[in-house]
Amino acid sequence: MTMAISVVVFLLVLGANIFTIFQPIIEGAGARDTLWMIAGPVGFTVVGIILYQNYVRRSKAE
Repeated sequence: MTMAISVVVFLLVLGANIFTIFQPIIEGAGARDTLWMIAGPVGFTVVGIILYQNYVRRSKAE
């Protein structure tokens, strides 16, 4: 059951991110806005990976 819920949430977030990235293109806002829309999810992904790796490193040290 948990796996099914995880997949549904993943697909919803993925769809929201894809729509957010392509929305400026659809509305004709320009490439600069599109790049900023891509930078948000990528930035949060990088921060999440760094925080997770920090947690794993500290957990192994104990």
